[in-house]
Order: sequence, then structure tokens, then C-alpha cells
Amino acid sequence: MVLGLAIGTVAMLGNLGFLAGTFVTRRLGARIGIGPVICPASPIGAAGMLIMALAPSAGPIPVLVAGQVILGMGIALFNLQSLSLRQAITTPEPEPVWAVSSSSSAARPA
Repeated sequence: MVLGLAIGTVAMLGNLGFLAGTFVTRRLGARIGIGPVICPASPIGAAGMLIMALAPSAGPIPVLVAGQVILGMGIALFNLQSLSLRQAITTPEPEPVWAVSSSSSAARPA
């Protein structure tokens, strides 16, 4: 197989894992919680990288695709859940001081 075609095939099929991770992360987070999803997500991604590193030199494409699928799943789970957590714990910005009282004679910014 031509090298460029092999790399494209691995990337294309491997990113199906990322897509699958985006579909399951919401339900998984709602079912077991954000923390229990985030904690194993990085090791899942690392396992995918390890699988790709251990691919045999003869016929590596199926192993590389499997590793890329697992890596993509781990990345999607971690990124989407950690972003949801950051948004949930961030407090809204307070109102500017000048907007608290309409009877204040203090100069307001233009």
C-alpha cells in the first residue's frame, strides 16, 4: 500500500473512535458522573498510543487503526467532560460597580 494512502486510511478510520466518543460522552457523564469519566479517559488514550507504538512492521494498518480508535475515544471523553466541568464550576462575571445603582452620581464609562 502506498504510504500516503496508508496514513490517510489510519487517520480516517481511526477518527471514528473520536466520533464515537462524542456520541457516548454525554450519556456516560449523566449516568456515572463527570469525574468517573475524566479519570480513565487519559489512560484510555495512552493505551491507544501504546497499541500504535507496538504495531508490527509487517501489516501494521489494522493495529494502527485500532490504536487510533482507542486514542480518539479517550481524547473525546476527556476533552468534552473536562470542558463541561470547567463551564459548570466557573462563576458568572459580577456586574460592574457603576451599574449597581442608577441614582449614583459617579461618572460612568463611555
